[in-house]
Amino acid sequence: MRTKNAESISVPRKELKLWYDEEAPYGNEGISCAYAAQSEYSDIPDDGWEKWSLPLGNGYSGINVFGRTNTERLQITDNTLSTQLEIVRWQEGERRLNKRLFGGGLNSFSETYIDFHHPWDMVENYRRELDLRTAVASVAYSYNGVDYKREYFTSYPDKAIVIHLESSGKSNLNFTLRPTIPYKQDYMVDEGDGFSKHGTVVARDDGSIILSGNLGYNNVDFTALYKIVHSDGTLTAANRMNERGAYDDGTLTLSGATEAYIVITLSTSFVLSSDIFMTDEPKAKFKESRCDAAAVAEEELAAALGYSYSELRERHIADYSGLFGRVELDLGGEVPTSTTDELLQNYARGESCTYLEELYFQFGRYLLISSSREGSMPANLQGTWNRYNLAPWGSGYWHNINVQMNYWPAFSTNLAETFGSYVDYWKAFLPKAEEYATAAISGESYVSNLGLDFSSADERVLEKYRANLGKDGGNGWTVGIGCEAYRIVSTPGCGNVGFTTQMFWDYYDFTRNKDILRDTVYPALKGASQYITKTFERENDGRYLSIWGDSPEQWVGGVWYYTKGTTYDQSFAYNNGYYTLEAARILGISREDEGESILATVAEQLPNYNPIVIGYSGQVKEFREENYYGELGEYAHRHTSQLVGLYPGNIINSDTPAWIDAAKYTLTQREKGTAGDSWGWSIAFRQNLWARAGEGDEAYRQYRKLLSIRTASNLWSKTPAGFQIDANFGGTAGVAEMLLQSQSGYIEPLAAIPASWKSGSYRGLVARGGFEVFASWEEGVAKLFGITSKVGGVCKLRHKGLKNAEVFLAGGAKVGCTHLADDAISFDTVAGETYIIDNIKPVEPVDAPSKLTVAEGGEGAYALAWTASPDAVSYNVYRAVENDCDYTFVASTSDTAYMHHIKASEADKRTTYRVCAVGKNGAESRCVLAYTVGKIPS
Repeated sequence: MRTKNAESISVPRKELKLWYDEEAPYGNEGISCAYAAQSEYSDIPDDGWEKWSLPLGNGYSGINVFGRTNTERLQITDNTLSTQLEIVRWQEGERRLNKRLFGGGLNSFSETYIDFHHPWDMVENYRRELDLRTAVASVAYSYNGVDYKREYFTSYPDKAIVIHLESSGKSNLNFTLRPTIPYKQDYMVDEGDGFSKHGTVVARDDGSIILSGNLGYNNVDFTALYKIVHSDGTLTAANRMNERGAYDDGTLTLSGATEAYIVITLSTSFVLSSDIFMTDEPKAKFKESRCDAAAVAEEELAAALGYSYSELRERHIADYSGLFGRVELDLGGEVPTSTTDELLQNYARGESCTYLEELYFQFGRYLLISSSREGSMPANLQGTWNRYNLAPWGSGYWHNINVQMNYWPAFSTNLAETFGSYVDYWKAFLPKAEEYATAAISGESYVSNLGLDFSSADERVLEKYRANLGKDGGNGWTVGIGCEAYRIVSTPGCGNVGFTTQMFWDYYDFTRNKDILRDTVYPALKGASQYITKTFERENDGRYLSIWGDSPEQWVGGVWYYTKGTTYDQSFAYNNGYYTLEAARILGISREDEGESILATVAEQLPNYNPIVIGYSGQVKEFREENYYGELGEYAHRHTSQLVGLYPGNIINSDTPAWIDAAKYTLTQREKGTAGDSWGWSIAFRQNLWARAGEGDEAYRQYRKLLSIRTASNLWSKTPAGFQIDANFGGTAGVAEMLLQSQSGYIEPLAAIPASWKSGSYRGLVARGGFEVFASWEEGVAKLFGITSKVGGVCKLRHKGLKNAEVFLAGGAKVGCTHLADDAISFDTVAGETYIIDNIKPVEPVDAPSKLTVAEGGEGAYALAWTASPDAVSYNVYRAVENDCDYTFVASTSDTAYMHHIKASEADKRTTYRVCAVGKNGAESRCVLAYTVGKIPS
């Protein structure tokens, strides 16, 4: 009996740190916004904050550490302190507005300073770092012969920010704590608006500081409490009288101490509830649901002070590492001696650094844990961090890719719990989303981020909508693009709804938790189906097309382009419908059951959605009316919405190779030009798409581009609009997709490994079905796989070289398996058991032919010719006609040319030919070529 144990599937656990030998630089710290093209500040963000500060977060709040020695800057945000996103006009220097800007969004809670009076030019041995394994940041240096060290963390279990300060020797620690409230202002945008911010900072007799105030637009109270805990030295409180006759600008000064720690707790009057979204009047949003911010902050501070610093630190690390430590990745990178910014600079110049690639992957997981936890708001466009008064894009929840991308790594990288915060948000806004659905279907006007008035639409369209009003038990729900903490919006079409329910289905599919399916996922899918089916109409040929949809952010003729049957709408409608029926099947719900008639409607429409259509260029069409790629909309647009059926959906998959080739062509064209590269998330999306297409080298090229041109020195993603976190999450998800896929019904380890990752291993990535996966490979060849079954069930595994594979329990006992094909096996699993797959034999790769040409070869024939493959013993010729998703075998030949005779009825049809080399072992070449022919309209 072979001996198999946990050690055989272990992965090296290396240091994962961002570190720097300089404090965060100063630059543009007085500006109130760093925003998109609407703002004159678009090119001068706060560099110290956006590019150099180190982010910490516990889901509820975020803090950015600058690591300065003279005066430390700590920028603090609470994810519930927000103002409504509005188009406003600001007269600079006056209390009116004249410039078109998106105003509001997540607001900076505090700029907090700690004065040490240690001039930077007199400091030695400086080091600033963020340890991803502990989520603890630290600063260490020497000044005047004394060693100083500071540690910072944000605790989820104690809902507190904690800062520890110490010095060598006795009585050398001296500092002043100075919290401030940024952007205090009295002006109004419109009469009665109250787009204002007031507050005071008061030092109290008990050696604490209370920072409290009100954000005017939504009448949100906010409170932060600061407490210095020390065992030696003298603590002194000071305040000044402000113009209103109240104490303000409170400070605490600690002198002659050796060590101390500061505990900070934050709260606002925000309470997540449906009342917030159902109320349009800003100041009425918190009338029914409101908490006492000061009382909550006091209670949380008292609880946190019940623990010592070491206990607070241990509680934080135990909680955080329980999530972060689930996944290990080793691509062969060695811990470098260079600082993180130096690594990035060298990488952008073309140097290889697999450690940086590992670090960025894990940094994305770190950010998700830090910005989305149970009980908190979900991660927004900036996660949980923002230092501006006018946040980039309002720090919103943009439902045409951005918020979804935030959660792409949640399931594959073993952080499914982080999605719970979005579920709570969705449940809170659901009644409003249902109201919007009814308004849309009835043709009533409703608010959207585009200011679109549905009643102005074509009356025929509205009549089609109204004809379905109330059918199948209700009108379901819909959601638009620019949603916020306190408000959602709605837009026409159904793509955004399906994009959102894709997250819900993945929530179930990766966990296989039937309680989640029954209580959360099925209601979301069913409600979306009730809306989606009412926005489609049946064509004369039997197809169902969305009546009025879009392909996100594509403009034609200077206006946002709305049309019928966009691929974005059709793909997500298909996915949502399929998932709805599958969820009902798993739960034992029948279309004959009371209240479930929507299932019959979905079953009727689903086969006729026709989601993928191939155009004359060989592309996946974005719009039904397009012939050649790029005829409509921007050629190199940042969105690649016509390929959502490839990722995050699975309409385009290994069973649709002709569609995969069309997707590859589309991706190649999309990247021509620079428009897409302006946005990190766009690059990350292409990374995931190439990975899903099985092209590891192309996915890796996008990953390198993301790190090289759209990553700041602190590893945050950067865009023309400033810091935007979605690319961080998208890049992490893309790496996971390269390492492991499971959308086809099989677990496929190493599905898109690039040549640059020659050897490596990973542990803890999750496949659909509730399986945690281990894989190791050397010189591009798989060595060992491990599968831990979380819920039991059949495991189906696919990878080249499994023909003679054997399966063992971790203890060594052999497990029976069924060989489904030369590259696929299946075996039964028991929940909690780990299975090791060994005896994976390498498969000799076969070089592909090249330079395929197709020309007319006389009446009723096409002449194919190609350049030989050195490994080939023969060639297989395939073709796909018109919109075929799969190729049909045409012939096998040992020649490098073939004459294909076709039927007269096929002469005018667009045809894609594909030629593969066949090696001595019978395997086909991986890289195949395609060429499109046919009589194309001029």
